[in-house]
Amino acid sequence: MTLKIIANKYEILAELGRGGMGRVYKVRHRELNKIYALKLLREHLVEDDNQVARFHSEARIMANLRQDHIVQVFDIDRAGDQHFFVMEYIEGKTLADLIKEQAPLPVADVLSISRQIAQALAYAHQQQPMIIHRDIKPSNIMIESGSGRVVVTDFGIAKLLDADSTRQTLSGLAVGTPSYAAPEQLGTTDDLDGRADIFSLGLVMYEMLAGRPFFENLTPQQIIGKKLYDTQEFTPTFDTFVAAPLQR
Repeated sequence: MTLKIIANKYEILAELGRGGMGRVYKVRHRELNKIYALKLLREHLVEDDNQVARFHSEARIMANLRQDHIVQVFDIDRAGDQHFFVMEYIEGKTLADLIKEQAPLPVADVLSISRQIAQALAYAHQQQPMIIHRDIKPSNIMIESGSGRVVVTDFGIAKLLDADSTRQTLSGLAVGTPSYAAPEQLGTTDDLDGRADIFSLGLVMYEMLAGRPFFENLTPQQIIGKKLYDTQEFTPTFDTFVAAPLQR
C-alpha cells in the first residue's frame, strides 16, 4: 500500500531518499501548508526495540541542536506503528551530488564548505555531553540552493559522550562508513571523541579537491585493513592542484 498521508497531518509529495533505517519524504503540513522533510522508520524495523530506540535517539539529538549548519528537527511522533520525525526541508543537493557533477571543486569552495561543516561539528562537540556524528560523508551534507548554506544531516549513529569522560564504549562494533570513518571507529578500541569526525572531514575535503575518494576500488574489508594496519603516504604523484596550495 502506497503511503499518501502520515498521522493525518503530513501529505507526502515526493521521496527524497532512503537508507537502511528509514525513508525521507518531502511533505506538506495539511493545516499549516508548510513544506518539511519527514523521516519514517522502515516498516520491518518497528518490531525491533533497539532500532526504534536508535531512531528516536537520532531525533532527540537533532532536536536539541540549534545551529545554522545542522538540520533542524521540529517534531517527533508516531501514529500506530509509524515512527517518524519532521525536519526542515532544504531545497538543494547533497555534497555527493555536487562532487559527482563538478569535482574537482575550486579551493575557495572547498574551504567555504569545509568551514561550515567544521562549525557544525564544533557546536556538536561543545555540547554537554559531547555529541559525535560518526558518519560525516558527502551524502550526509546538504548544499542549499541559492544561499549556498551547508547543512549536516543524518545523526542516525551519533553518540553522546558522558560529560565526565572522553570514552565511549562501542563493544567492538565498527560503526560509520568505512571509506570515511576514523581508524578508531573500525577497530575494537573504546577510545572515541570528536577527532573521529575531524578525520572524516579531512577525507571529505580530499574528495572535493581530488574529485574521487581517498580510498577507491576497494572493498569495505580492504579499506578497514588499510586504515588499521597500513601507513598512508602522499607520494610525488599526488595531484598538483591539491599539492600546490599545501606548499604555500
